[in-house]
Amino acid sequence: MDEKERILVVDDEPSIRKYLGTLLEVEGFAVEAVASGQQAIDKIQNGDRPDFIILDVLMPELSGIETLKQLMDIDKSLNVVMLSCSNEVGTVVEAIRLGAIDYLTKPFERLNLMWRC
Repeated sequence: MDEKERILVVDDEPSIRKYLGTLLEVEGFAVEAVASGQQAIDKIQNGDRPDFIILDVLMPELSGIETLKQLMDIDKSLNVVMLSCSNEVGTVVEAIRLGAIDYLTKPFERLNLMWRC
């Protein structure tokens, strides 16, 4: 039996975590969701390495950009897709420069998200 690809959703908004989780599970992915960048960092430091991480840019306490920096310090081969309600060029460029493989803006359409995973 084929093992499902694992996706970690990191977003402080419960409704976004639930929506993405449902959307991705319907498409056959195994999804885990956490509410903060620190929770994501802790998982990766403990050896829990998903196939993809979907990471919100705007989060309290530890921003998505700061979380991305720390995740890349742990493992530069992580597949991180940034997610934001803003497509500010500077933020997009910084995220890609730091190692994100893509950058999606909210709201997003199902097809825009799925082709990348």
